[in-house]
Amino acid sequence: MLMNSLTKLFTMLLLFACINTYAQESEGIDFFDGSWEEVLAEAQKTNKPIFLDAYASWCKPCKMMMKKVFPQASVGEYFNDNYVSVKIDMEKGEGPELAKKYDVRVFPTFLFINSQGEALHKAAGFQEPTDFVQIGQDAMDVNKQYYALKAKYETGDKSPTLLYNYAMAMYNSDAYYQSGEVADEYLKQLGKKDLKSKQTMDMVMDIPVAHDGFAAQLLLDKRKKYVKEYTAEKVDNKLLGMMKSKVNMAAKDNDVTALKEATAFLSENVPTKADKWNTKLKMSFNQQTENWEGFAEAATTFVEKYAMDDSETLNSIAWTFYETMEDNKELQKAVKWADRSIELEKNYYNTDTKAALLYKMGKHEEALAAAKVAIDAAIAEEMEPKETRDLLTKITYDSGLGLDYILANREAFAQSLGDEKAHKTIKKLMYNAAYRAGKDKNMEALQSTLALVNKHYPKKAASTSASLTLAYYENAGDWDQYVSTATAYIENDGGMDDWNLLNTAAWGFFENIEDKALLEKALVWATRSVELDKNYYNTDTKAALHFKLGNNQEALMAAKMALDLAAKEGIEAKETQELMKKLENLEP
Repeated sequence: MLMNSLTKLFTMLLLFACINTYAQESEGIDFFDGSWEEVLAEAQKTNKPIFLDAYASWCKPCKMMMKKVFPQASVGEYFNDNYVSVKIDMEKGEGPELAKKYDVRVFPTFLFINSQGEALHKAAGFQEPTDFVQIGQDAMDVNKQYYALKAKYETGDKSPTLLYNYAMAMYNSDAYYQSGEVADEYLKQLGKKDLKSKQTMDMVMDIPVAHDGFAAQLLLDKRKKYVKEYTAEKVDNKLLGMMKSKVNMAAKDNDVTALKEATAFLSENVPTKADKWNTKLKMSFNQQTENWEGFAEAATTFVEKYAMDDSETLNSIAWTFYETMEDNKELQKAVKWADRSIELEKNYYNTDTKAALLYKMGKHEEALAAAKVAIDAAIAEEMEPKETRDLLTKITYDSGLGLDYILANREAFAQSLGDEKAHKTIKKLMYNAAYRAGKDKNMEALQSTLALVNKHYPKKAASTSASLTLAYYENAGDWDQYVSTATAYIENDGGMDDWNLLNTAAWGFFENIEDKALLEKALVWATRSVELDKNYYNTDTKAALHFKLGNNQEALMAAKMALDLAAKEGIEAKETQELMKKLENLEP
């Protein structure tokens, strides 16, 4: 009896655990997994519109939405009941085509689309769960849908309700910076009583206000009332935003007078914060007008006086220095700022900035170490370090450092750069290491590279090592060793089945060897290469060798074949065309 009771209890506990696990897994938005065509079919089948989370893998707000908002039970409850939800990376697969179709310009963009694929509503940027649910509800309301409002506005509807709803829809979308113009149209229609309402004041404080617009003048005229309602700090920040708008407009025409007017305005209206803000405005103006000397001066002042405890700002300015400065003294400043940013809050972005700066300064060993740290940080933060891995390949190409790291992590590099690019890049780096060693006549460096090949490519070690050794002797100008290495591998170690090596060696003979017997040997190799894998490169090599040996008719036939293959493979083939001209000009 006791055993039966215990068995029942265990069964009930197990059932409860399963139910609880299912409840946890079912919380949040249930995203549909399938192609865009299948998403549309599901929407038609369920008679629901589509919610599309248009994101990018590198986008920080996108990741915050995925971690903090989409998993919320309240969000999942509303969206699962009302939408077929899907998330698509706009830079992969079907993403670029969808981004073009729906004009996705910022990340994240939230698109609400009917089952026929027509956009109804959109919003953008990180949203708190309650606000996000409200956006989903607005997308169901034709009076608040962005695209319905836009269509009515563009056909002449300027009613107060339409203007208010359209301005707010723009404010929540990628049309954020254009919302102020529509807001001004709305505010101009209001009477004195409505201009004092909480709804109106909220709009003035929320929507980006043009410095010379109606809303800006309303804020200045009623500043005390706004301070009482929202605090002096928020109103001051709003005034700064107005002057940012003015300076952004001024920068388009390099209007220094307008910049001076903006800084004078802040000095008069926000005197306690004017120095900091005016320095920031000068920095922004110079950056937009590409006055990099002025930018460096303003940025240095701003950082040293106001930003040494602001990790994000330090990193942002350091990165701009990387992109725009050539003077190592300026770059060294930026390294100091990147270090301080890391000290305050170490993350992928600032460690990547440091690596990039050190690379630009030619400090390859330090740059390599920093790049590895950045990649580790990206992995820890579940981010894709594509740019840093690309940077690391540049460091390796320029310095020869880091090849072992790249080879050991080649699958990760392939994931970041794409299989084809990663394969070509790694091949280029290995050959560059061999060329570098040959130029320096450093056999020890070549042996180190060959050891890496044996370690990471054991199945292809023989052929790859032979190719790299040939590259070494070619760059060292040691043609006796080149000939003996090529002959030994091809004739004794299985090289007669490697079309690429056969062609490489044959071309090396053509360019650098005059001995007829050796050229005849190279012709045998080129012919074998063509038999194994006929392509433009080995048929061109065959044509060139025939020409050098005086076999003009054979050279002409091979050159014609090479040109035909070049046309099919999309290769320009200038050298073969020149050879054809020489052959055609020879007397029969």
